[in-house]
Amino acid sequence: QERACYLLGYAIELERFKLAEIGTMVRDILGIEDVPEKFIGKLYDESEGNPFFVEEVLRALVEEGVVKKDSYVWDSGVDLSAIRIPGTIKDIISRRVARMDENTKKVLIYAAVIGNRFNFEVLHKVTAMDVNELLDAIDKLMAVDIIREDRSSEDETYIFDHKQTASVIYEEMSKSRVRLMHKQVGDITEEVYANRLDEVVYPLARHFALGRESQKAYKYNLLAGDKARRLLAYYEAIEYYNQAIKLLSGM
Repeated sequence: QERACYLLGYAIELERFKLAEIGTMVRDILGIEDVPEKFIGKLYDESEGNPFFVEEVLRALVEEGVVKKDSYVWDSGVDLSAIRIPGTIKDIISRRVARMDENTKKVLIYAAVIGNRFNFEVLHKVTAMDVNELLDAIDKLMAVDIIREDRSSEDETYIFDHKQTASVIYEEMSKSRVRLMHKQVGDITEEVYANRLDEVVYPLARHFALGRESQKAYKYNLLAGDKARRLLAYYEAIEYYNQAIKLLSGM
């Protein structure tokens, strides 16, 4: 799993870190200078130098109380042989989600369906949660760096800190739940953005297609194709138009 930097739609693969670089990263994140080389070596071997994997493992170990952050010195009582490092990013994320309360899990699940970027008003309506409970859940997710607020947006918008988190949560849901939730999210998004639908034609095309709402999916794929064409994104426009043709033939 290479870490990728996304720029203008292109993925730029970053080289995996060397052992010394992983060591520096671990010390910086934990705020501890004398981290045992055996622990760093174990992380390096398991992660194969993937910095995202290392970052997520450290977060999980801190949240579980296995490793104390910002203690300046390594806790000599920590049994290195007993530390179980998750084998995959999915293991790490699943462990973190399992420790959350039900409200926070609910918010996380709906956010994963909405997409990597999600609007507060849409989230509030689809979860049907008390606003203070919703804000508490969002605060918890921000505190553990799962989501962050997009300060550049005029709307109250949040972003997943890492797309892998949303992907793991999404993939663990049943097909029936995913279908119904996409339809719900599509209907709510259409309602919230009623006066500025052009801003959300891409996600609406996706939500209604995955929600098996053929007529609306056809409508928004056409609109998404038109928008992409206006932006000179011809490849994307063709993709949306082809999807609209497929939907039309099945209606």
